[in-house]
Parts: sequence; C-alpha cells; structure tokens
Amino acid sequence: MNLHCQYCQCPRSTENEYICQPTDADACVACQRVAELDAKLERMREAIADLERERRRWKVQVNANHDKLTWRVPPEIVASILKFSLPENVTTLNLQYVTSMSTLGAPLVLSAVSRRWRDIAHSTPQLWTDVPLHLVESNYHSLPTLATDWMNKSGQCPLSINICVPKNETEQALDLIRVVNQFSSQWIHLQYDAPVVIAKDDFL
Repeated sequence: MNLHCQYCQCPRSTENEYICQPTDADACVACQRVAELDAKLERMREAIADLERERRRWKVQVNANHDKLTWRVPPEIVASILKFSLPENVTTLNLQYVTSMSTLGAPLVLSAVSRRWRDIAHSTPQLWTDVPLHLVESNYHSLPTLATDWMNKSGQCPLSINICVPKNETEQALDLIRVVNQFSSQWIHLQYDAPVVIAKDDFL
C-alpha cells in the first residue's frame, strides 16, 4: 500500500505515522525544521535542568553562609530553641478547622529552612512527639507514609496523637490506624475524630 503524509503527501513508511520521517531524504522542509527545533528544545530543557540543579547546590551554600544561628550556636541549644518555637496543644485541636502548615507541620517547616536546620530537626526527637494527622482526599495515599516517617523521627519519646477522619473514609482511615498502632508503646495521648464505624477496637 502506498502511504503518504496526510499533510504534505511525502511518503511515510508505516500506517501509524501522520507526518514525514525527518530523517528521510524526501521529507518536507517543514517536518525537518520541526524535528530540528524539537531536538534543540530538548537540549535546552536539559541545560535548564542542569542549571536548576547547580542553583540548588549553591542555594544550600548561601543559606549556610548567612545562617547566623546554627553556625554560631551549638546544635543542642539550637534544638532547644526549635522546640520552643513549636505551637502548643496541636494534638488537642479540632483539625477540621486547622489549615495552617506552620501549625499542622511545624517540624516540617523548620526542616525546610536549610540543610543545617533539617539535620538538626531530624536529629531532635522531641520535635516530632506531637502528631496531628488530618486525613483528606489529597493525602489518602501519602499520609500513612508521612505518619510513619514522622513518628520514626520521634525515637522512643512519648507520642501525643490527634487523628481526624472525614465521614465515609473508613478504608483509608484503617490504613492510617494500622500505622499508628505500630507505635502504640509510645502513646501518652490519643485523640481521634472519626466515623462511628471505626471502633476503639481498631486501635491495637
């Protein structure tokens, strides 16, 4: 069967192709130019990605050079300062009405300041002892993993956990509860607002 490009009528080699093969000698000029531009764009994307990676590396150094706290104060004192910066009573709040990341994820916010801050935060178990877990549609799959990572950072410290689950989300809630149960030996406070079908027996 004699197949041709539907745009310029140049021959094409297979039934699934709808433009000329740019490598063909008889490909039209437009197809060849598009192929050249695509290749150039791909090289530019790779160059931009390289520049972004290099910028991130230098940004780390900028943060380190201008961090007057962590490079002048011993890590133990910095850790104490970070602990005092955490919001109080997070695990007694009604999480349905709390949306501030600085409240729900304060240790994560501190960890994002710089690599030095992250190292100190991740090596300070006391920062991770309050565990607010608000299950919503956007974090169904990620929250159990986040909860595991969060509580692992607490070491062997006692945990205060607040779980909020919307109605009709039983299956996702049970996945989260299974994670929380793995740390039951560390519980000192557990509060949960969940559908009535999730009984206390699901814990432990």
